[in-house]
Amino acid sequence: MWNIDKARALMGEGKPVIFVADKGNQDQILSLMFDYPHVGLITGYGNSSSHEAVLTRLAGIPSLINLGVAQWKLTGENQGIILHNGEALKEGANVVLDGDRNVLFIADIDVLEQNGVVTDASYGINIPDSQKTFVAPFLDVTGNIKPEFTVQVLQALVQAAEVNFQKFQLDNDKKAVFIANLEKHFLHVLLGQVQKEIAQGADPADSAMSGQKGGIDLTPEHMDLQTAGGQGGVKFNVDLAMLKQLQNAPGFVPLIINIQPVTDLPMFLGVPSKDLYQR
Repeated sequence: MWNIDKARALMGEGKPVIFVADKGNQDQILSLMFDYPHVGLITGYGNSSSHEAVLTRLAGIPSLINLGVAQWKLTGENQGIILHNGEALKEGANVVLDGDRNVLFIADIDVLEQNGVVTDASYGINIPDSQKTFVAPFLDVTGNIKPEFTVQVLQALVQAAEVNFQKFQLDNDKKAVFIANLEKHFLHVLLGQVQKEIAQGADPADSAMSGQKGGIDLTPEHMDLQTAGGQGGVKFNVDLAMLKQLQNAPGFVPLIINIQPVTDLPMFLGVPSKDLYQR
């Protein structure tokens, strides 16, 4: 099912549901599927490390991520999925997922049953409520993203969330991994909203979806390819106001990036040596 209302109706009857997600309905589907005991997931995007793949794997939900098909059409007229063998998969069809072998079977009868493995797919987390709580600090009273959360700031937060995610994976804490991946997803949604607003040509001065320009300026006029001793290197101008905003952003985790080689650190940072060491 890819129509949310139809899926809700089946869930209300207690019937098993395999969700079909694309970029248009992925947020709604992710909010629904972890609160229902017998579900599956098919997507037309992503890979083994995408949010959907990680979340379903942790929860024990069968899934086929980025299913290869001849045609994928979930909106408008003649909706459906055309498989490479020419067979059409219409909404409401009975199918079986083999997530281990990444295989889709089309069945003549309803054969999807609760397997008893998934007892609490979301680890007790109410995903819609969790998302509301998580994004609240990013929004103003009208529900728009605050202007200080620019593309650059949100991208940095996504990177910080990825660090947390990797850490919990190493610790083998499945619930923490699940939560960290959810937070990455929530940040991606916020970032996508800001980028969409910019792509639509909104005036940054009038838009709550964007803010002051920040980040590292990589334009040619702000690049210095000459360093002391003729060793070569690149110097970037960094917006200090953006960095201050980032330090106060929810969930910010500083990252230390090891850059090799740096033969003249003060020159690389663009400050006189005496000023650097006095600080």
